[in-house]
Formats: sequence, structure tokens, C-alpha cells
Amino acid sequence: MPFPSKKIRVFPNPYTYIDHLGRPAGRLPFDGFEHTQSAGFVGAVISNVVKVQPAMVMRVAGVDMEVNPAQHDIRITYSADPVEIPKTHYYLDAIRRKDLIAADQETAQLAGIKFEDPKKVLSSCRSEAIKRFDAETDEDAYSRFGSVEPLYFPSTATVQAPVPEKVEPAKADK
Repeated sequence: MPFPSKKIRVFPNPYTYIDHLGRPAGRLPFDGFEHTQSAGFVGAVISNVVKVQPAMVMRVAGVDMEVNPAQHDIRITYSADPVEIPKTHYYLDAIRRKDLIAADQETAQLAGIKFEDPKKVLSSCRSEAIKRFDAETDEDAYSRFGSVEPLYFPSTATVQAPVPEKVEPAKADK
């Protein structure tokens, strides 16, 4: 039986990486050593994958060999709410590097950083990522891509289950 672990609350940082189409695509894999062996990301999921180019295959001596793998367009969706995860050194280091953003004072204190409003931290990460993307590609490249913003899950605080409508039975059902 695993020992109970203290929990921390964090937001994912989509701006740790901007993909070739100018979309925020940053994500942090789960801590596979102390947290879970499941594949996945903290506060982010791959929401859509579209094959844009098939694999290049070459036949050599009657055997098909994949020369280049298929190319896929991958879309990531992020949690708009804080994610609760176990306090591990891996996650605390990620908070210090700003791969994750501390959602509260206690989490920031455990990570050994000063707590700042998560929206301000995300905004500064966004600015830094755009500068880095423009420097690596071309001046104003991010703005030419249409300034793509990350996709977010709906906030659980504002999402309500739909109320079923009262349906009158059909005459045949009576």
C-alpha cells in the first residue's frame, strides 16, 4: 500500500513549447517514478490527431521498409482549473522551471518560490515564448500565424449538466 502523499495544486503551462504552426503545445509528462506509470500529461490531453502526410515506404528485396514516418497534426487541450497532483521532487522542479504554475500560496511555498497570480505568470510565460518563437523562426512569425491561443477544457465551476427536457409521449406510446 503506497504511503499517503501531500497534494499540490498547479496549472499546466501551454507556453513551454510553441509548435511549427504557432500553437501553444507545451505539456509535462506524469512523474512515472513516484506518481503513476500511466502515459499522459499534467492538466493536458491530446484532443485531436489528424494524419497530414502518410509514411514514406520503400520496397527493398521484397520487404516494405518505412523510410520516413507519417506526419500528424496534434492538438492539445488544457485544464482551465487547477490540477491536484502528489508532491514529488519532479513536480516541484517543474514548478521552479515554470513548466507548471503554482495555483496557490502553499504550493509555491513547497516549491520554494514566491507566489504570484497564476494569470500574471502565464502571461509572462506567453510573452517569453512568443519572443523565443519569433527569434527561432522569423520576426513577427507568431502574429502572422494568427496569434493562436491554447484550447482549454471548460471550467468545472461554470459547466452544468444539461437539464433533460420533458418529452410528451407520442400517441402510439399511449
